[in-house]
Amino acid sequence: MILVLTNYRTGSTNFCKYLAEQNNYTNCDELFHQLRNDQQEENINFLKNNSQTVVKVMPDQILNAKNSNLLELLVELSEKIYVLVRKDLYNQCKSYYVALQLENHWHDNFKSTKEITYNKDHWEHSMLFILDQQKKLIEIVKTLPNFELIHTHQIPDSVKYHRPVKWDVEPIQVDPNLANLSLDTQFEQLNIDINK
Repeated sequence: MILVLTNYRTGSTNFCKYLAEQNNYTNCDELFHQLRNDQQEENINFLKNNSQTVVKVMPDQILNAKNSNLLELLVELSEKIYVLVRKDLYNQCKSYYVALQLENHWHDNFKSTKEITYNKDHWEHSMLFILDQQKKLIEIVKTLPNFELIHTHQIPDSVKYHRPVKWDVEPIQVDPNLANLSLDTQFEQLNIDINK
């Protein structure tokens, strides 16, 4: 199994598709999404019997899992672990905001421009959520025996999608003090320390 640990809005959906295609594996995507909590044992058993799979997991899906040992089980089953992170935090927060606003319409026609309405409270929620997930991801990564760090910009352009959006008001930039710009450096240091 190939395990992808990541935050939201990092290009992980297409990265997992890419990995599955390159390895001729089955892409299970977010097999442990919160909406599938009741199926966790069934899904774990599926992975035990199907090693040629790609699975991605977000920090909150691990920390809120019905099975408290989910991460340990996934690591044990993994032949390869990728940690996928996005350097441009501002655009990551914008992407999360847009995904929440579009909800079920996210996967509609990617060629048509979507009108996005700025709301200060919703924007702050999006920023804080992404930052919180990033910090939790770092804590999770510290427990891993080994992994390969991948940045979103390293994913081949041919597998990325670009949704055109038009904001009525451009959101405020992420506060550098709030964002803790050393987060990415922490990931890189962890990768060097663990994989040397």
